Amino acid sequence: MPAPATPRTAAPRKGTDLTLALVIGALVLCTAAAAWWFTRGPTPTATGRPLPVYLGLDAVISQMDDGQRLRFQVALQLKDPEALKTLTAHAPALKVMVQDLGQHVDPQELQSPEGIQDFSRSIRSSVNNYLRRQQLEPRVMSVAFSELVRME
Repeated sequence: MPAPATPRTAAPRKGTDLTLALVIGALVLCTAAAAWWFTRGPTPTATGRPLPVYLGLDAVISQMDDGQRLRFQVALQLKDPEALKTLTAHAPALKVMVQDLGQHVDPQELQSPEGIQDFSRSIRSSVNNYLRRQQLEPRVMSVAFSELVRME
C-alpha cells in the first residue's frame, strides 16, 4: 500500500516578501519625489525670449468727424519692463492723444483689418513722436486693441 500523503507546508519566502516590500517602498518614494519636483521644484530656465510688456490705457470715447462715436481701448506693447515705469507717468497724456486720433479716423477704414492696422500704426507713431519730443526713447513696439466699437 502506498504511503499516506502528508500535506506539504509552503516553504517560508522571507527573501521574496522583503524584496517586494522594498520595491513597493521605492516606487512610493519615486512617486512622491516626482510630485514634489513638478509642483515645487526649480523653475524652468528662461527660453531667451523676454515676455511682452504692455501698458493698458483706459477706454476712450471719441466723436468722429461724421458724428458717430468710437469707443476703444488700447494696450501699448513696450520694449522692456523699464519702459513700463517710464510711460506710466505719461499715461494721461497718452490717453488724450489716443482719443484725439480716434476723432480723425475715417469710419470706412475701420471696416477692414488693414484699416484697423493702419489706425494701430498711427497710434504707435504718434506715441513714439510724443516720447521723442519729451526727450525719451521711443519704446512702443505695437498697439493692440482691447476694445473697438463704433456706436451710432
